[in-house]
Amino acid sequence: MTDLERITPNEAVSEERVREILHEEVTPTLDRILAELRALRGEE
Repeated sequence: MTDLERITPNEAVSEERVREILHEEVTPTLDRILAELRALRGEE
């Protein structure tokens, strides 16, 4: 389970922590997805 999944809707989360989670978990995932899409389209 990732840090992002551990946060419950009722928890107060600092903006700094949200930025950390985005940087650590969301950005790499989006980068991987974009790389896969580029490869499928032959844009590597």
